[in-house]
Amino acid sequence: MKFRREHKAEFYFTGPETFTMNAANGFRLTAQANVAVTRSAAKRQINEISDQSEHELGDSASEALGLEQPFKRHLRLSSPAPLICVDSPSPLICSPTDLWHLRFGHASSTALRKLKQIKSTYDSTKCVPCIRAKKTHKPFHSSESKATQPLERVHSDICGQFPESEGNSIYNLTFLDEATQYAFAIPIPNKSSETIEKEFSQWIAAVERETGQKVRCLRTDGGGEYQGELTPVLKALGVKHEKTPPQTPELDGKVERLNHTLNDTIRAMLIQANMPQSFWVEAMATAVYLKNRLPSEAIDNDIPFQRWFHRCLDNKELNILKPFGCIVWDYVDKQTHGR
Repeated sequence: MKFRREHKAEFYFTGPETFTMNAANGFRLTAQANVAVTRSAAKRQINEISDQSEHELGDSASEALGLEQPFKRHLRLSSPAPLICVDSPSPLICSPTDLWHLRFGHASSTALRKLKQIKSTYDSTKCVPCIRAKKTHKPFHSSESKATQPLERVHSDICGQFPESEGNSIYNLTFLDEATQYAFAIPIPNKSSETIEKEFSQWIAAVERETGQKVRCLRTDGGGEYQGELTPVLKALGVKHEKTPPQTPELDGKVERLNHTLNDTIRAMLIQANMPQSFWVEAMATAVYLKNRLPSEAIDNDIPFQRWFHRCLDNKELNILKPFGCIVWDYVDKQTHGR
């Protein structure tokens, strides 16, 4: 047959009315021998009269064999006969009731019930080793409290340790305004409470003057750097300090996500610019500047810059953007030349 020649298939009869063809790529085809073949047809068709238990050949297998559409409709791919296991007269029962659970390495009750050869009535949810070994955090519910005004709630965190920068900074102090999603990044040499208090005092004075609003709430992870020197400053300013419980970064997820995004951005920019890691401060400042001018899903795809300054983002500000690390030429006038 043309099919055998084109696909180098082995053909042999397996019974009085059945035959098998093994293609070169490993597919095995079976069909009844009483097929009608018409040479006058534009495309040769094989009308199968096969057993209904055989599985229909899928399009992917037909295409792999190079079969035309008529062959795809009528040929069937043989499947191995299902393995029939002889059930034992009665399922095996062990005493005590948790013995099967222990024998199968603390398998769940659901999995043991599916094994027909045994009978286990033990409830694995009461197994103390399972509880200790398989316990996980329950999902955190989304916060129902949403800030609606600038500086109503500010999230803060410290990320690092980074390589020492040109300005001797190794940590990054971030602030995120919840209502506008406007972010700030401040490089710091250490994360002592004295340093945090100094930078926070300078930052809060600048943003309150810029927006005309007052910081009402500061949410942090409750680390030691946010205690000590910063506590009396917050009390004097009337700022509420919301501290998340230990080992629960999910409760301050907004700023955690901010740090993750900024770190990914600065790594990509430093790699693209082929610059050393010591320039992470410059890359961080650029990343924050750009993040504040990109739409944010947290505020319905609005732009943080527009919500913070209450004005539209000017196209001129976008036209001056340049790729990080690009070469620039600095003009030095004659008066300062040689100094």
